[in-house]
Order: sequence, then structure tokens, then C-alpha cells
Amino acid sequence: MMENNQQTSLQSNPALDQLAPLIGEWNIEITSMSFDPDPAAVVRGHCSFDWLEGGAFLIQHAEIAGPE
Repeated sequence: MMENNQQTSLQSNPALDQLAPLIGEWNIEITSMSFDPDPAAVVRGHCSFDWLEGGAFLIQHAEIAGPE
């Protein structure tokens, strides 16, 4: 039986090391959207990348502006 005060600590995932330059906040643009009737349309947004569980995982959050 596992006691409540025992925690499993996750270690960083070496397979994700090459993604370290992505960590931070970014402004993004989406272009060439085949589903948009305007071929010149540009959608702007914001995304961020951060380590989760001490580097065991990489998490991305994204927000795109627009009424849709």
C-alpha cells in the first residue's frame, strides 16, 4: 500500500532536449489557409511553450484571435 506522502518525481525527458529553444512566448501568424475563402488572409495569435512536470513533458498553449 502506498502512503499519501510518497510522490513519484518525474525526470526530464532527454528526447525533448532539442525543443528547449521553443520555451517562451511567441506571436504567431497563420497563412495559406485552404479553408479560408480569402487566399491572402492572415490570422494572428499568441502561443507559449513550457516544461511540465520538471521537463518530463512539453506543453503548448495557443490563442488565435477571430470571431470564428
